[in-house]
Amino acid sequence: MLSYVKKCNIRVPDIPTSALTLAGDRDGVEAVYFKRADVQRIIQQAREPYKTIFTLAAVSGLRAGELLGLTVADVDLIG
Repeated sequence: MLSYVKKCNIRVPDIPTSALTLAGDRDGVEAVYFKRADVQRIIQQAREPYKTIFTLAAVSGLRAGELLGLTVADVDLIG
C-alpha cells in the first residue's frame, strides 16, 4: 500500500515495512457493530441533519470524518 501511495506522488514518511505491525486476530470475539434493526431505529428517531448523516453512513460505509468533510460539490445527483 505504501508503495502505491508513493507511486501516486503522495508524500508519506519513509517507513520500513519491518516497522509495521498488523493487528492480530480478535480471539474469536465478534466486532461491535450496529445490527440492521438498530440502524433503522436510529435513523427513524433522528432529526435533521443527523437523519441524513446517519443514512449516508449506513448506505455508504463512510466514516465520520469523511461524512462531515463532504461538500455539495461532492454529491452527484445526475449519476
